[in-house]
Amino acid sequence: ITAADVLTYFGDLRVVFENVASNLELGGLFVFSVSENLFTTDDFLLMPSGRFVHNLDYVMTLLKKCGYSKLSQERVALRNEGDKVVWGYVITAEKIIIIEK
Repeated sequence: ITAADVLTYFGDLRVVFENVASNLELGGLFVFSVSENLFTTDDFLLMPSGRFVHNLDYVMTLLKKCGYSKLSQERVALRNEGDKVVWGYVITAEKIIIIEK
């Protein structure tokens, strides 16, 4: 499952990660991007643009809690907003366990 430039419209990613996991078989991959939170130590922050930025530690902790293992992570320029580059991460995660709700 791929979610490129999608998760920026969600604050708390738990429900998204859980729903994706419920639609993946063991060994299935989830490839997604998140905008980097350079502004606070909070898990996520709503920006004036209406998009969320996420703390990388929050994303990694949540992936593990939802039954994923990180396969790769790359910091990239996701897009430009005006004259500013928006930095973020492209992450590939593998579903490794089934989490009972």
